[in-house]
Amino acid sequence: MRNGGGLQHGTQFCSGRFCQVQARGGPQCGHRLRFARRMRQRATQEREKKPVLILGTDGTRKTRLYTNPLEAEGVNCVNLDDYDQDVLMNAIYEGVKAFNPSATMKYGEQLLKNLEESGQIKSEQGCIILSACTEVPEMLNVLREHASDDVRKMLDGVEVVDPVAVTLQHVSDVDAQRAAEANAGTLVSPARRCSSFESVE
Repeated sequence: MRNGGGLQHGTQFCSGRFCQVQARGGPQCGHRLRFARRMRQRATQEREKKPVLILGTDGTRKTRLYTNPLEAEGVNCVNLDDYDQDVLMNAIYEGVKAFNPSATMKYGEQLLKNLEESGQIKSEQGCIILSACTEVPEMLNVLREHASDDVRKMLDGVEVVDPVAVTLQHVSDVDAQRAAEANAGTLVSPARRCSSFESVE
């Protein structure tokens, strides 16, 4: 996963979700909520103008799992219509999952060309792809290696974000901060952290 604006988008979403979970109760909630809020503010301040193309399963699309929190922060999301969603599913199930690179390339190329022809993504502008399905990175790898020159050129301006990797990094950063505080003797009670969060803007 590359660093940059895409990482900020991924951090923005994952931090928001983490914030919601911790708000329901849990250990060290104040500390983690404060950290999540700072990360979300930073992502908003550093947001790029590139659209975020969300590629995921039918369930992810229908529930708007990623779309709603990102759009709430003003991020320009590109969501597939029914036809292009079917094309993506073909690339995943008939291509990647079936270990069929030809089908992966066929449907993957069709998807990206459809999106460019409709004006949802533009080669000169680039975009950020939120990989909301584990097969999406493999589809993109196949396209980068074997697709037509036009599609490969289109992918040169694409930044891929893996929400799972962003989440794991976020948890790792929080745990490292907790360990540092514990070693310094500054770790305080969860109740105190929760109450102190209310005063953080």
